[in-house]
Amino acid sequence: MPLFETTTGAKYAFQRDERSRKGFLSTNSISTDAINALERWRAKADQRSYEIVADDEGLLAAQLVWNCGDERVGNDLDAARDEFGVE
Repeated sequence: MPLFETTTGAKYAFQRDERSRKGFLSTNSISTDAINALERWRAKADQRSYEIVADDEGLLAAQLVWNCGDERVGNDLDAARDEFGVE
């Protein structure tokens, strides 16, 4: 058993960003755009993963996991959310 954890995580909720042009113009469901953002975020670095914990109308919640040394985790998530019009 390791002396310390090498990954950490947090639960995030995603909804449509009504201030975003991409969000306003999107014909996808919030779930589709949120999952696309999560997939883009996951692909940017090793040891990133997510699990959907709730998928309700207008809201998607996911448990995200990443490497403790991942310094781009927040910036990459923000960029992916902007790209797909979710917040």
